[in-house]
Amino acid sequence: MIPAERFVSIEFSCRYKESLYGRIPDPYITISVSTGYGWRNLDFLVDSGADVSMVPKSIAELVGLDLKKARKHRTYGVEGKGLLVYEGSLAIKIGTHQIKIPCLFSSQEKTPLLLGRTGLFNRFTIVFENRTKNIIFRPI
Repeated sequence: MIPAERFVSIEFSCRYKESLYGRIPDPYITISVSTGYGWRNLDFLVDSGADVSMVPKSIAELVGLDLKKARKHRTYGVEGKGLLVYEGSLAIKIGTHQIKIPCLFSSQEKTPLLLGRTGLFNRFTIVFENRTKNIIFRPI
């Protein structure tokens, strides 16, 4: 028997920002991340274009990842120059769902907290519901 909570959708209000193109969705959501100090709420950009989640390297210390022991490599995005990253993972909560997802820790502190597809899109159907202005995570 599958627990009923597994099928409970989690809704987040979509944020908006002003841009050169007018008011546009800015899909940041607040989720809990397990740290050495307990669960902390952090704001992540839901990025369906990102293969994997990524956070600045300062988060590594918060979650107990030793960057000296982590595998490192370069990853490439739209900028084309590449970025030094360290491999790790994050334990996160979305609603009542606790999951562990792969995560890259960026060598750049200005990197936004990105919630990418790996480890997430295979667990949730994610709907950007423009009519109600919500981002809905439906467990698969």
